Amino acid sequence: MSDNLINSITRNSYQEFADRSKRGIKWQGTAELVIRALQFTITVILARLLQPDDFGLITIALLFTQFAYVVFDFGFSAALVQKKEIRPIHYSTTFFVNLVMASFWGIVIYLSAGYIAEFFYLPGLKDILKLLVLIFPLYAISGIPYTRLVRSIRFRRIGILQTISTVVYGSVAVYLALDGYGVWSFVYAILAENVVLAVLYNVFSPWKPNLRYSFVAMKELVVFGGIVMNSRLLSYVNNRIPSFAFGRWLGAGPLGVYSLVYQIIEFPVQRISKNILKVIFPVLSQIQDDTENYKNMILSTIYYLGLIVIPLFAGMVLIAPEFIELVYGEKWSAAIVPLQILTVVGLLRSFWMMNSAIFLSKGKPIIEFKLNILFFVLLLGFMALAFPYGLNMLILTIAAVWWVLFFSGLMKALQLASIPYFMYFKKLRFAGVATLLFVTVNLLWPVLTPEVSGWASLIIKIGSSLLIYFFCMRLFDPQIFKKFMDFARL
Repeated sequence: MSDNLINSITRNSYQEFADRSKRGIKWQGTAELVIRALQFTITVILARLLQPDDFGLITIALLFTQFAYVVFDFGFSAALVQKKEIRPIHYSTTFFVNLVMASFWGIVIYLSAGYIAEFFYLPGLKDILKLLVLIFPLYAISGIPYTRLVRSIRFRRIGILQTISTVVYGSVAVYLALDGYGVWSFVYAILAENVVLAVLYNVFSPWKPNLRYSFVAMKELVVFGGIVMNSRLLSYVNNRIPSFAFGRWLGAGPLGVYSLVYQIIEFPVQRISKNILKVIFPVLSQIQDDTENYKNMILSTIYYLGLIVIPLFAGMVLIAPEFIELVYGEKWSAAIVPLQILTVVGLLRSFWMMNSAIFLSKGKPIIEFKLNILFFVLLLGFMALAFPYGLNMLILTIAAVWWVLFFSGLMKALQLASIPYFMYFKKLRFAGVATLLFVTVNLLWPVLTPEVSGWASLIIKIGSSLLIYFFCMRLFDPQIFKKFMDFARL
């Protein structure tokens, strides 16, 4: 799709936007379901082959490499998607900035690796960080081709390419773990995944790199992108503060437990909600001035998002004891309570994606930035008070602070989109009532059948929840399955 076609998109009808967004969500969602299944399988296998300390060590290493990834493009990628008219110089300027910053952060982390390892009392961290900096130039090479695909709303292609890279990651990680590589199984798998992804993006979204640079083009992008970068940076820091603190003061073992739990709740956030954001952000950006259709798009997305994530996270709370011990093994039993608590965070993060889409599409990333400052202050303060009471109290504190952030952001987002509160929550009532019903039945089930345990209990919980939920949804919305079938045919 050419940039001229993209720049003329505002002349198309709202129905075309709706259809394109649904197709994007469908294809991206289908690919992400496959990716989620693959990643879940990979994580389970690695959890059985490796130790909590290995998970903790790679988590600490990724704190620094992912931090660099968040900041190195100055938010220009988001600006390229949000901006209505793009010229070739915008792409080349962004590529130039990406390459310079990727090199800068690679050098910084390489030279700091020894000091970081000493800070965490983990000597093995030094060599891991020095090797992982190789992914930074790969990020720069992938950036523009990926952004062009997003701007063109070509999520089917993105989903296929990401699925291939996930297969590569899993194959390398499991093979090396079986061969006794320990934490290095993660390291080499991450490198392999990013090499493959960089090659695929450039093959299927060809763009000729060049080092042309324009101060004027950078100025046009930095006004929006700079705020986005600051907001993303704060969001990243806020989400990683617990990992940093646990790794420094509780050790690699507790951090490994937290990391595993966080990965579980992140699956729905990353593979459902975040990918809806990827699709809905460029669409909302193009219809940001069409108030009525803008509202309809948001409310429709909230309805379908609620149908998926509300029962999903509630189900996690129910099956956590059997799920952790049967799937990951008894050595991970300390993860049960943290998982049950963090499902709240997963649910709120899922819906936060729509808040973020509203802020970005309306050109108001400063709101999200200010909210992230509030979250940062509250999280640091309350975690400092909770540290003497152990891991579970710390996680409970994180969940409580997320409640404050989400509802503060929701008020601002709905005001910006001119959506009344009752309309927003009305879209969630069916999913909420149906979920409450199957949760109640499952809480009563052990009283009726106390002898059922293990795999039988897990299967009964999942099966009964699905039956009750689908029955209720069919009762509440007789057209629900037809809507999903129409959606699937797009």
